[in-house]
Amino acid sequence: MIDAVNNLLLETYHSYTGRARMSGSGDLKRLVIHFNSTTERDACFSLRHDDLSDLKFFLHDPQQL
Repeated sequence: MIDAVNNLLLETYHSYTGRARMSGSGDLKRLVIHFNSTTERDACFSLRHDDLSDLKFFLHDPQQL
């Protein structure tokens, strides 16, 4: 899954860092991705990515944990 996300986001967004990592396990598993631009990050959340239709994107704030 990480490879699919990396490939699609690297092709689509110039500010995507290519750093995707998994966190948690089971139903609480999360895929954390990093952008250098808030504009492209927000665009990623607002667009539908047909290749990643099983994923839901949310803004993550590590300070809220």
